[in-house]
Parts: sequence; structure tokens; C-alpha cells
Amino acid sequence: MRKVILAAVLAAAIPLLAQRSKFEVNTETPEGKMLGEIGAESDPAKKIELADKFLAEHPTHEGAPWLWGQMQPVYIQAGQFDKAMTAAEKVLAVEPDAIEISYQALKAAEGKKDAKAVILWSGKTSDIAKKIAASPQPAEADAVEDWKKRVDYAKQVDTYTEYSLFASALQSTANPDTVALADALIQRNPKSQYIPQVTTKYIAAVQGSAPDKLGAAADRLAALDPNNEDVLLVVANSAMTSKQMDKAIASATRLTEMLKDKPKPENYSDADWEKRKGVLLGRGYWIAGMGYATQNKLPQADQNLRAALPHLKGDDALMQTALFNLGLANYKMAQGGKKALAADAARFNDQAAAIRGPYTAQAAKNAKVIRTEFGLK
Repeated sequence: MRKVILAAVLAAAIPLLAQRSKFEVNTETPEGKMLGEIGAESDPAKKIELADKFLAEHPTHEGAPWLWGQMQPVYIQAGQFDKAMTAAEKVLAVEPDAIEISYQALKAAEGKKDAKAVILWSGKTSDIAKKIAASPQPAEADAVEDWKKRVDYAKQVDTYTEYSLFASALQSTANPDTVALADALIQRNPKSQYIPQVTTKYIAAVQGSAPDKLGAAADRLAALDPNNEDVLLVVANSAMTSKQMDKAIASATRLTEMLKDKPKPENYSDADWEKRKGVLLGRGYWIAGMGYATQNKLPQADQNLRAALPHLKGDDALMQTALFNLGLANYKMAQGGKKALAADAARFNDQAAAIRGPYTAQAAKNAKVIRTEFGLK
């Protein structure tokens, strides 16, 4: 009886790819002869045709799992990603720790740009990788080196499963898919190095697909990365919208305090960072100022809204609201004994009246009333 040993050759972007177990084929049987022909075929299209025929006719043959594993990289190269993932399911059913096969299924899911499949295979591959990484060191001295290599490879693969979720989320053009991929990453590893890099797109995707969940998503991110300016702004804005003023003020104040000394990120030019920083400072001071105004904490409202003004140029809606509320806060403080602030109250109302918006008419009336009441010119 003639037997030929065939070994699956797998391609991967990660080094130290361990080879799967070998399989002995009896080439004197009709099935063995077919397997031998498939293994010897160099033309990918013909190889796929022969393999598909064998697997359809002999799905339970002992060589079928080997063939699925052998064909997986061929399917991927041919763009037949569903078959590559099916191959992984077949192999893992008999070799549950075949991390190389699961990793290639993840690559197939990426190639197909299928968010659900990426999440599925990222999870399965991570589970296998963690199991291998936690495996005990063998007692046999000659097996230790191979064990170390496989454990190291598993750890690399596990890190890649996080990167896969991150990269797929960045590349996604569908908001629900972006949210699902980012959620899977956060659930997999809340301390992942990739979470800060996907935060901005994640927030935009939640806002675009499920705006009612934006506040909760931002709170979740803030707990993971309390110094992320985009997250802090969303938390502050969401809290203000839901009339949670203490929370809005706290988040907005944290944002402005953090931005004062935050160095320029490497991916920004000096000009772009100053522009972005100015916009964020303006929003932060405005939210804090409006929150304090709602609570009738006039000195704090005055301080924050004044600080916001230089950063609100070009945004008439926020600028007019800030000026109108500054006029009101200074008027109240002037009535309370700080008469010198009456002039500021009139001036802020004049400036608000000069902007077309919902406060234009009322601001003009307020300015006249203030000047009459305090004898101002």
C-alpha cells in the first residue's frame, strides 16, 4: 500500500506561523488518488474545481478536514472568502486549537468586508489564542522551544484580532457596522491600544445611527479614556441636552482644563491643532457657562462665557447665545450691587443685537432698559 504524507502550507502576515498536523493519504484508493491530484495541481482554478468536487462527493472522508485546510489559502487568494470561512469551521470541528486556520478565516472576513464575520472570527481566533497562550509549559525539554514559539505566535495573533476590529471599524462606511465593530473591540479589551484611535469615528457613527444612545456611549468611553477631548465634549453636550447641568459643567470644565496644557498631537500641524483646540475650548467654556447660567451661578457663568467669546468667532448661534446670557448675568450682578457691570451688560446686549438670530430683538430692548435703569449713555 502506497502512502504519501501531505502537509498544509498556510500563508499569514504574522511570523512564526506553526504548521498543522500532517495527513497520510493512501493514493491506491480512488479518494486518495483524487487527493493526490489535488495536492499536485498547480493551477489555482483547477485546484479549486477538483477540491470542490471531492468535498461535495466525500464530505465525511477522513481527509476532508485536511483538504479544507489545504484549500483555505487558495480560496482566499481567489477571493472566495465564504469558502475560506467554511473551511475554518470544518477544520476547527476536528482541530479546535488550529489557530492558523482561524486566523486565516479572520483574514477572509476582512477581505469580504463583512463586519459580522470580522466580529465572529475575531472572537473565535482570540479565544483560541488565549487558550494557547495560557497553556502550561511541557515537561519535555526538547518541546519547550516549540511551545514558546507557539505561545508567542498566539499572543501576536490575539493582538491582531483587536487590530482587525479597529481597522475594520475605520474602513467601514456603514454607521451600524462601525458601532458594532468598535463595541466588540471595547468589550474584548477595554484597555486596547486601538480604542483611542477609533473613538472619533465611533462617536460619529453612534450619532448617525442611534443618537439616543450617544450619551451612554460617550460615558462608556469617558470611563476608559478620561482625557479624550472628543469624548468629554460629547459627554458635556449630552448632559446639557438632558438637563444634567452638574454633569455638563464638570465634563466641560475638565475639557477646558485638560486642553490648556495638552501638547500638540503628532498628526496635527501647529495651525490645525490651534484651530481644533480653539473650537473645543469655545464649546467647553460655552457649555460650562450656560450650565452655570441655568443654575443662576452668575460669577461662574460670566467667567466661562467671557472665556468662550474669543473662540466662538464665526459661529453666530453660539456667539449670540453667549453674549445674550452674558448681558443677562452682568445685569443681574449689577442689580445685586456690582453697578460697574451694568456697562458690560449693555455692551453684551448691543453685540448680541448686532447678530441676526433668535435674541436680536430682545437684546436690543434689554440694552435700552439697562441704559435707562443705570443712567448709561
